[in-house]
Amino acid sequence: MGNDRKTPTSAVSFLVLYAGDMSETVAFYTALGLAFQIEQHGAGPKHYCCQLDGLALEIYPSEGGDVGGSAMVGIEVDDLASLKLPLNIIVAQTAPFGMGRRVIAKDPDGRNVFVFEAGQT
Repeated sequence: MGNDRKTPTSAVSFLVLYAGDMSETVAFYTALGLAFQIEQHGAGPKHYCCQLDGLALEIYPSEGGDVGGSAMVGIEVDDLASLKLPLNIIVAQTAPFGMGRRVIAKDPDGRNVFVFEAGQT
């Protein structure tokens, strides 16, 4: 076998977040600079979608299930200081992260969201 690792030819194309209240969840991620459009595929549920460099971030209704799970979402922003995040959702305060800074917040469904400003290299 050896070290014959090849670069995968596949890529993650979408990520679905299930939300107890889609409006609250969309508002949270919109406040982080993401832009959503409403979609519906055939007879499926209406949901929100944001296209990000080859990845679709989608927010679907939870249909009564557990929505938070153990996932963490990472979002890069241009200017962390310009965000207006309520203090009650902050898990970890602003801290150095590489050449930039980061904060960890909870979205309306309890997921940790790693929000970082990459800074200048």
